[in-house]
Amino acid sequence: MKIGILTYSKANNFGAMMQALALKHTLEERYKADVYFVNYYSVLQENNDGLKLKICNMAQLVKQFIRMPFRKQIRTRIQKFTDFRSRNFVFSSKKMNEYTSQEELVEEFDKFDIIIVGSDQVWNVENDGFTPVYYLPFKLKARKITYAASIGVSQVEKLKEYSVYMDDFFLLSTREEKAKKILEECTHKTVDVVLDPTLFVDSDFYDTLLKGYKCEYLAVKEKYMLAVFYGRKNLSKFRKSAEKLAQKFSLPLKIINVNFGAAAYASNLINDAGPLDFLSLIKNAECVCTNSFHNMAFALIYDRPFYVFEDNALDVRKVGILKTLKLQDRIVYGDDISSITKLDCDFKENKLILDHLKLQSFAFLDQIDRLGSIQI
Repeated sequence: MKIGILTYSKANNFGAMMQALALKHTLEERYKADVYFVNYYSVLQENNDGLKLKICNMAQLVKQFIRMPFRKQIRTRIQKFTDFRSRNFVFSSKKMNEYTSQEELVEEFDKFDIIIVGSDQVWNVENDGFTPVYYLPFKLKARKITYAASIGVSQVEKLKEYSVYMDDFFLLSTREEKAKKILEECTHKTVDVVLDPTLFVDSDFYDTLLKGYKCEYLAVKEKYMLAVFYGRKNLSKFRKSAEKLAQKFSLPLKIINVNFGAAAYASNLINDAGPLDFLSLIKNAECVCTNSFHNMAFALIYDRPFYVFEDNALDVRKVGILKTLKLQDRIVYGDDISSITKLDCDFKENKLILDHLKLQSFAFLDQIDRLGSIQI
């Protein structure tokens, strides 16, 4: 069975990269499938992820100006992602983008028995890197599947124009209950809720990626707290809360910066962390502070204490999985850290729940395996 995965596999983003790799690994190990990443990368996404932005408007001009002092660090960061991708990812032969003709797209996609769209926010029509190609808006011989395709904040009205393409999918799944309801309203089909692929595999797999790697930001037996926050909203507030928490437990604070705006001018930031730095720093932290789903997921995988910082606009993906795993006590609302009196974790019971969720998600993937054995 030859499977092509269509996702944001070339995004220089920790979560996007790790979930793509985890899904590939699971399909190869569990089903002995021949798995490739479809070599599709939108021009807009390539521009956003690159070192030098193509200036199309005043906002991009300002962004480029602010990023100028960090060009060397951004270049190093991009190279780390590129190196990791070249070692661990296998792409289909033809490079494609939104300007590739439909005939060429169909020819490339039909080299596979099954196309899996996902995971990640591939069906989020508000996403910067989105193009309609992620809905596979053309007839294929290959069977179309979604795995954990997220719609982000997209609403029914905006998704309905793509619903005709959803009808061509043999199996549909998403990561969130809210997305399930919206997609079922659009398609009148059953949509499964499944796990993010990063949670399929345990720390042993991620440790194989780290084998032989020495993270330059780690000293021998060093104790520290790690913070990783995404987005501009509440960034300053969350960082200050993490600093207070680190001081409370007499730990130095390391911050992986992923926001190359004005916030990047703060001191003591790690501006050029790559995927292996990300894994190393989470694995060895005394505690992880974040507002990111995947930082939370990897803290759980590595049995590290963690706290998820939230504002009033709750992220249903993070809060949903934390409630399901009975880890609501790991949520920090606003900047109130007064209830955190010790850094510890015992995730044994929570991981039993996670094991059950894995079985449900594997049951969905088993359908893909059976589908691949049926001749059209």
